[in-house]
Amino acid sequence: MPPAARKARRVLIADHDEFAADFLCATLDSSFGGIEVRRVENGDQALAAAQESHFDLIIADSALPGLDGRALASALASRGVDLPLLLMTRDDASGRIDDAPDPGVTWVLDKPIDVDQLVELCSLHLHDGVRGVLEGVSLEGLLQLLEHESRSCMLEITNERELVRVGVEAGRIIHCEGGGRWGIAALADALTWRSPSFQLNTLDRFGRLDRDMEPVAIGSAIFECTRHESPSSPVHSSPGVDPAALGHAAATSESSMHLAVQAAMALDGALAFAIVDYESGLCLGAAAREGFPIDVAAAGNREVVRAKVRVMEKLDIDGPIEDILISLRAQYHLMRPSRAGSLFLYLAIEKREATLALARHRLAAIEAALVI
Repeated sequence: MPPAARKARRVLIADHDEFAADFLCATLDSSFGGIEVRRVENGDQALAAAQESHFDLIIADSALPGLDGRALASALASRGVDLPLLLMTRDDASGRIDDAPDPGVTWVLDKPIDVDQLVELCSLHLHDGVRGVLEGVSLEGLLQLLEHESRSCMLEITNERELVRVGVEAGRIIHCEGGGRWGIAALADALTWRSPSFQLNTLDRFGRLDRDMEPVAIGSAIFECTRHESPSSPVHSSPGVDPAALGHAAATSESSMHLAVQAAMALDGALAFAIVDYESGLCLGAAAREGFPIDVAAAGNREVVRAKVRVMEKLDIDGPIEDILISLRAQYHLMRPSRAGSLFLYLAIEKREATLALARHRLAAIEAALVI
């Protein structure tokens, strides 16, 4: 069966200023797309609309005719209508209402409106809960997108029996718990679940969080997860990897290489991965899907990297090469030289299955964590 169509998010705008309402509608449309907007001109109409239909967010002017914005919020709260309400005002009181003197007000935004702040606040309430993957992005991909965008949120991950909460602040994990586990171990468990559900919420909905872990980059946390055995789905090691090493920090170069191979091949669309010395041609670790000639690819791309390094030297260009991309009709081939020594990481991925930005991000995280 085809997946059910995603239900559009609905916003109620209460503003008697036609120009301001037009501006709000245009901003929502350009920033989110597919948003259904209903406009009303006074507080009484807004109160009636909010009781008649479901909305995900109300944006109201504080100086509405009839019931003003604050009175509207209070009336909704007294009637048990629990909706986030963003109040636009000329008062000097922008920000979240923590000890709200006005029941029902979630946010206050000063006029003239700061568009970036408006979009940021609206985005907190216009996310969808997502089942499984979102347009080819897995749970791992969703986490990496949060890091790339430096977002702050509470990501709730659920399966049929368990819930894991991951607190993200400015793109770094600050809190993780679930299934009787804390920190990286809890995240490692969630990453093994099949078809989990995701829900994005604001951090402040959960009050003051216990900072039970040092803030860690999401890419590094995902790489670290390969070292933890999950109770939900035991880790199966690839040939040549000692299973006991997956439960401990890599203490040797050899174990680090094995973990790097495992982390790279877990990426959606991964075809092959290798760690190669471009000076000697020695391959220190490799894996590939059946039928992919990894030995030939590793040897051939060694020449590509070596040639590029030589050209950079002759051009007298300072700074390391971040990565080299070769785009084929159905595949991407990525090469990332190591920060130290003459090693490079080689990754081949399927275009139709993988996301290039996430693959580059993963490769960078693996290289950063690699013990040489």
